[in-house]
Amino acid sequence: METYTLQDWERDKTFNAQIGQPVTDEVFSEMLNCVPPAYYGGGLMQVGEPISTDKETYKSLFSTFEKSGGVWVYRGTCLYGKTENRKGLFD
Repeated sequence: METYTLQDWERDKTFNAQIGQPVTDEVFSEMLNCVPPAYYGGGLMQVGEPISTDKETYKSLFSTFEKSGGVWVYRGTCLYGKTENRKGLFD
């Protein structure tokens, strides 16, 4: 799977990486710095504002990135501190 770049994001006009897709350091930096992260440590970063609400638990879901093999990988919308993509209320 190709790495998702800042140019991809700018072309699409919305963040559109696939789950499991590596992202460039520039994309990761934009996500990290857009608002203070909700979670950041141990190779895991979750963007500071919830993106949805979990269909089963009604807890907040966050855009999630995990460091894997030296690169950041998009993991989808996940519960706080987790890396499993979850379905939101409106998915």
